[in-house]
Amino acid sequence: MTIKAPDMLSEDEYVRRSLECEFIHQKEERNHQSDPAYSSIPKDLELKQYSKVILAGKQILQQFPDFDLPYKWIANAYRQTNQYNEARAILSEGLLRSRRKVLLLTDMGEIECELANIEAAIYWWCQALAGLSLDPIDFGVYLFLGAVAQGVDYKGLSARLLNRADILYRSFTSCKCCHIRLDPDKEKSIVELVLKSKINAVRSVLEGLYQIYYF
Repeated sequence: MTIKAPDMLSEDEYVRRSLECEFIHQKEERNHQSDPAYSSIPKDLELKQYSKVILAGKQILQQFPDFDLPYKWIANAYRQTNQYNEARAILSEGLLRSRRKVLLLTDMGEIECELANIEAAIYWWCQALAGLSLDPIDFGVYLFLGAVAQGVDYKGLSARLLNRADILYRSFTSCKCCHIRLDPDKEKSIVELVLKSKINAVRSVLEGLYQIYYF
């Protein structure tokens, strides 16, 4: 079963669901270095050995179905070969079975963004944001939502979201003055999609996020 973002039959319902935490988030202590059996998979992704990644990832999930990273790796391999339905399906499985959801929700948003479904993308990024409040393990959602805020001309909120991304990025590196930003073409594409979206609903979602998280 593929989990879907809410259809925008009602803008109020879309805003409500985007701002409610609809997934149970837990922390995950395992990472790609936890076991030699899967420590090489990220490198295989870099080498574009996508079939190998998919096979290895599925083998790991037979033993560790509650581990989020194999779902992410497999979905990434599918995305690189434009197999978006397969990527959605494996991420959906991960959202049902894994302990940590943040990375999978972020990737669901990226898929929808790549397919020009920006309202769906925003929903997924909002859901990821709820998990980050428990376990701040990634900065990507702040970059994406920063671009969304720029698209509705909320420049102050965009700057605060980007600042949050910088703080997280610096916590992962030895550089204490670095800034992290989206690729300019990626940022431009998000802004353009937002401009074509149901902007009032997007504005309401961003205002709600500000009230909840007070960036």
